[in-house]
Amino acid sequence: MQRVLPLLVGGLLSPLWATSLNLDPIQADLYHTFCDTSDQITCQTNSYIHLDQHFLLDEDRVVLFFQLISPDAPAYPESNAYSSIIIDKDGHWEHAQNLTGSIEEIKRDPQGGLWLSHPWIWEGSSPQLSYSSDGKTWDPISFPSRRPFSPRESLTTCLLENSMLFRFEPQDDNPPTYWKVSYAKAISDRPQWHPISENTYYQYRCLEVGPRNNRWRVLSKTEEEFTLYHPKSDIELNVPRKLPITPANYSIQLGYFKNANNIPSLIQELSPLLSMTPYNLTLPNGAHKLLVGKFITPQEASQYLKSLQSQHPNNPYLQEAFITEISPQEHP
Repeated sequence: MQRVLPLLVGGLLSPLWATSLNLDPIQADLYHTFCDTSDQITCQTNSYIHLDQHFLLDEDRVVLFFQLISPDAPAYPESNAYSSIIIDKDGHWEHAQNLTGSIEEIKRDPQGGLWLSHPWIWEGSSPQLSYSSDGKTWDPISFPSRRPFSPRESLTTCLLENSMLFRFEPQDDNPPTYWKVSYAKAISDRPQWHPISENTYYQYRCLEVGPRNNRWRVLSKTEEEFTLYHPKSDIELNVPRKLPITPANYSIQLGYFKNANNIPSLIQELSPLLSMTPYNLTLPNGAHKLLVGKFITPQEASQYLKSLQSQHPNNPYLQEAFITEISPQEHP
């Protein structure tokens, strides 16, 4: 068990002996989400992953929203792409749904539903709202079309017992518009919006509903790091605000060939057995390596290889495959 030094923040004392959650698997997952794509345009040399927001969910869960930052990007260093990770009180984590926009806030309604405001910001601001029952998957909400169009518009939501209010405010000369919709109708295929007056809107008292059965508490929240602690399971979650992009320098070698004649047919044969597409790496001497996967650590590669070998014990290529290190110059 790892020792964590006491940290006094806002009157809370971090325990002397708390289990510190290992972030390496989460960092690897985030790397693959943001960077393991066909073009890798957004992940540049000095890109990093930024912890932007956190929200407490029901039943001792917390969701973290991460954003890719690329300082050398010509126009918009902050991307509109977000990846979310949910962690429970025992330190188990899972990758939740990826989202676009700018994460603003999550509100909880009295029925247990979650409403995420994440406006799209790109040469303007367009409101986006998504609904979730568990914080893992999010469904976009369709807004009323009978309102003045504006390239810049803000949204304010007000949650009531069985319905919600919306205030759309264009950033131009058009006045705000006000609407009401029930929760059930808002998440239906055809939401039924009802326009209301400004006076009616301000007659209501918005509800603030907190998470149920959640003991996570914030120990530290600065520009450099974010720390949560769960007293029942004695787990401390310490996340740097800035996670560097670690190159994926490990792969699994399926074969070595002097020429590439048989590689296309072999890729076609093995692809149905793999969750990743194999790729051909041409070496300076003209030979070829058939590889699959890009991994940050050898442990991550080993876990994937063992899974393949246990699933396909009679495949000679998978049984003889091994982990190999690839240099940055050898990346496909």
